[in-house]
Amino acid sequence: KGITIITYVNDFLIIGPDIVRIQELKKKLGQIFSMKDIGPCTSFLGIRIIRDRKERTIHIVQDQYINKVVQAFGLSEAREAIAPMDVSALDSMVPHDSEASGPEIKKYQSGVGSIMHSMVQTRPDLAFTVGALARFSHNPSPTYTKALYRCIRYLKATEGLGITYGQKSLNYYGFSDSDFAGDVATRRSTSGYVFFMAGGPVSWKSSRQHAVTLSSTEAEYYALTEAAKEAIWLQALLKELRYDGDDLRPVLILGDNTGALALAENPELHQRCKHIDIKRHFVRQEVQNSTIKLGYISTDKMPADGLTKPLSAVKYKEFIQQLGMEVYSSM
Repeated sequence: KGITIITYVNDFLIIGPDIVRIQELKKKLGQIFSMKDIGPCTSFLGIRIIRDRKERTIHIVQDQYINKVVQAFGLSEAREAIAPMDVSALDSMVPHDSEASGPEIKKYQSGVGSIMHSMVQTRPDLAFTVGALARFSHNPSPTYTKALYRCIRYLKATEGLGITYGQKSLNYYGFSDSDFAGDVATRRSTSGYVFFMAGGPVSWKSSRQHAVTLSSTEAEYYALTEAAKEAIWLQALLKELRYDGDDLRPVLILGDNTGALALAENPELHQRCKHIDIKRHFVRQEVQNSTIKLGYISTDKMPADGLTKPLSAVKYKEFIQQLGMEVYSSM
């Protein structure tokens, strides 16, 4: 009947185009299970959902959850931060040569986990910072703890920042980027991708690559592989939900490195890639199969740039705008 039920433990969301059929379904479920119908959804798993039926938009934000995190760490009166991480923070983020105490480790891990809970649901702008902080959860130094508190102060300043969905078409596409050899301790690169639907980000990731790459082209090629795998997973999910729009196959992925794009589309560039692990050529296979298609976008317009490294305050503001995120006042 075109109705989708989303479950998390004992919480249900019912979504569909026909309110009469939804009411019928709820009545039948109520005959089988002991249920409480709380009406139109305004909150789910700590996410506040704001629907503007006139404009046909949905906003998701976690301001109430973030406010609790800020209070829990005693930072309600602290000075707000304009970016989650200082642009030069990575220079000092190396393994700690002393040993943190048990309570220090526990508090640090609690802080990283609290930020991560928000990041995975509504805050793609925090993805790189969470990844960087999480690497030191087993033995945080005062430097890492200071960086963690800065991120929470940034959350305090942006607690109303959320995602808007509302275009007439799904318009499914993504971006892929990489920062070459950005990790000071290992010289590994960081990959980042973000996929959009209905005008807002729906899937994003920032992660350190598993191997050292020899060039920015190779690092970007690795990043494209990860983006391609996510694009295909989202493609399968949309098919299960009976979506069959023209943007489903091939899925457009935009990158800012012409060398990596050429490598993925041209199997004759053997000399430049014969040392690359064979599994990284997955992206080339999917381009040939027309599952995905690649395109170029300039670096200054790349939304995934902020998923691969810390940015200055000005660049960070542009990053938020590129993600299409907006601030909503508390209700």
